Amino acid sequence: MEFKDVTPIMVLGETRVIRAGKLIIAIGSEVGAQVSRAPDIALVLLDQDKKPLDQLAVVSSVTQARHDRCARHLFDVTKGDRWYGSVFEISTLLIPAAATAVSIIADGIDGLSGTQLCVTLEDGLSRPHVFAMRVDPGHRTAVVSSIYRHDVDWKMRAFGHCYSFDRLSLSDQLGIAASWPFARQTAETAAPPPPRAVPPAPKAAPPVPARPTSQPSASPASRRRDPAPVVVSPDVPPPLDMARLSVIERETAAVSTLLSDIFSDVKERAPAQAASGVPGLDAAHAAVLRELMVRGTMPTGEFTALTRSHGLMPSGAAEAINEWAIDKVSDIVIVEEAFGFSFVREYWTAIEALSRAA
Repeated sequence: MEFKDVTPIMVLGETRVIRAGKLIIAIGSEVGAQVSRAPDIALVLLDQDKKPLDQLAVVSSVTQARHDRCARHLFDVTKGDRWYGSVFEISTLLIPAAATAVSIIADGIDGLSGTQLCVTLEDGLSRPHVFAMRVDPGHRTAVVSSIYRHDVDWKMRAFGHCYSFDRLSLSDQLGIAASWPFARQTAETAAPPPPRAVPPAPKAAPPVPARPTSQPSASPASRRRDPAPVVVSPDVPPPLDMARLSVIERETAAVSTLLSDIFSDVKERAPAQAASGVPGLDAAHAAVLRELMVRGTMPTGEFTALTRSHGLMPSGAAEAINEWAIDKVSDIVIVEEAFGFSFVREYWTAIEALSRAA
């Protein structure tokens, strides 16, 4: 990623049509910031009502990866103790049909005060789309830009909306307060853990003198971070929640049974992989792929019925086949669209060649 000699070619509020496919997005500053004061950058997948798409709608350096791989954080650009940017990848071909926009947001931009926060989008076809926004003193959070569907096209809009309010207010407005964790915890921002619940000691109990211990004392740094110690009376042991222990025991037994069934099923189906005719796919996934190749497109209901007839789930089957295709032909071959699922016909010949080679 290169930030030198970048000339902003998008202005505040401007919209550009971008090529559908795999997009590389870099958000950063050529001046940079101390790593401890680097902003948290995140992508948020939104539905048509501008609400978070699901529980994994937020993509950042610390959030759980999305299984559909439509958006992911690649890496942060750092040198020494300075942060210069964050790099993300978006695949518009893999974005769920219910998602209509991907918003780029930032928190902690006050560490870049007096500089510019630059967004560079590479779509692999046109010149890079570059937008730079100035971060003035008092700015703490920002909605930087948005990538959204417009009929059959995808567009990028330069928002550049900076705010003086904090991260909590921004995440509350977007509805993502529970799914946007902090990437960096400092002594000033890290909240101490909640105190443990301690049963009260009997009123008549005399004070218990401190007992000697052979454990080494905590370091000064840890003493500064930890909350004050809680003195627990040895005469009052904490109560055991027997009902909770019983629930955990039952859940553990259920999970063990489920895992046993899953691995037994995998062993039983393993021989079918050799007879599928498509190297690398088992018989069930190969049958789904073959049927979709013949049909070209299938409505969601028909594709669901097809996958379930082979003991598969529609989204899981499409994802497994696409992962196989990325390994074999370097691209996905099944596209989920608003009406259903489609086969990318340009890879027909390559898949047939793989089958003949088997």
